[in-house]
Amino acid sequence: MLSCNSFYRKILCLLFLLAVAGAGLLTSGCSETTAQTGPSLGAKDLISLEKVDYPVLVMASGILQAERNVSITPPKVRQVHRFRISRIVDEGTEVNEGDFLVEFDASEIDRTLRVQTANYQRVQQEYQKKRSEFEVQMGQMRLQLEQAKADLDKLENKLSQQMELESRIQVEETRLNRDMARKKYQLLQEKIAASEEAGRLNLQLSRSNENNYKEHIDRSQDAMDSMVVRAPVSGMVIFRRDWNGEPRKVGSDVFIMDTVIDLPDMKTLQVKAMIDEVDASKVSTGMMTKVQVDAVPGLILDGEVSTVSDILKQASYDRPQKVAELLIKLKNMDVNKQVRPGMSTKAQIQVNMHKGVIAIPLTAILGREGRSYVQVLGSDKKKTEFREIQIEYSDAMNAVISSGVQAGETIRSKPSWVAKG
Repeated sequence: MLSCNSFYRKILCLLFLLAVAGAGLLTSGCSETTAQTGPSLGAKDLISLEKVDYPVLVMASGILQAERNVSITPPKVRQVHRFRISRIVDEGTEVNEGDFLVEFDASEIDRTLRVQTANYQRVQQEYQKKRSEFEVQMGQMRLQLEQAKADLDKLENKLSQQMELESRIQVEETRLNRDMARKKYQLLQEKIAASEEAGRLNLQLSRSNENNYKEHIDRSQDAMDSMVVRAPVSGMVIFRRDWNGEPRKVGSDVFIMDTVIDLPDMKTLQVKAMIDEVDASKVSTGMMTKVQVDAVPGLILDGEVSTVSDILKQASYDRPQKVAELLIKLKNMDVNKQVRPGMSTKAQIQVNMHKGVIAIPLTAILGREGRSYVQVLGSDKKKTEFREIQIEYSDAMNAVISSGVQAGETIRSKPSWVAKG
């Protein structure tokens, strides 16, 4: 029994010693969060706190486009719906009004024009032939009419003379001959009138065919001229891409409704951007923006939000998230001529401003158990302590501090939990 009690006493003593050792370790771990003595720190390891005006930014992605833009399409040619490019100006060329842009293949129109010209010459010859034949025919009929008139007059004179001298039988015979001559004369008059009307209509029909072919020729000549397209306004040549993302080039086939070239007014460039629905309510017209053009590294353009859509829509068929469209009007477009419509951009929109606040990088903040700490350098410039802070606002890079540190203090840029000693 005594040996058993002695065994239990040994066990209790051992447990007591373990508890004391654990308490010591716990105390050592807690001191880690309150103070630290470390190696000497360089300037790059420290951040001097000062009050600044910190902007609240919202990010938006988009593309450059021109507010005023002229689209160049194939010419409107009757019964022609497909065109082939035979010559085109280089992309990026700055053109003035009337300068050459693009020429389409006109070989088919040229063949049609040659056929129409041959038909026109044929109907012209037919018209001249019909007119000559008509004039000859009418001349002969008028001679016949004059002869019939002369015969009638002769019989009229003979009849008047026979009334006094000749027998009744001879007078009646002359009267019959006169009546026949009169009838013949009347028939010739009617025939001439009918022939004149028929000939006039026939010539009119031939003239109509001639005019019809002439209109076809004029239309084909206009179509030939329209195959060479010139700039209606001044601007920069931007090729419109096809469904495969390829620019138009010599040999490309385009349809009548396809746009071949865009002529944007470079002074009216703006950004058409999309912003996530979470940030859409924060953005309003008039807000200042900074626009970065992906294709021109280092170029930052100033802008201002001019339009914000009230309707949310799906970003794309493969991106189900909702976005709002907005337009950003650029201010300093004369600074770089490398900027082109269609280039992708990233915009920073200033939606708010924290004035006179302390802002520090997120890398200078440590988190533990839902609280935020910074490592503050002591007055002796050697020791540091961890101090809890309250964060008012944070973005992907920095945090605005509402309490816990003051301007003039110095913190470590990359704090760490390191035990004393």
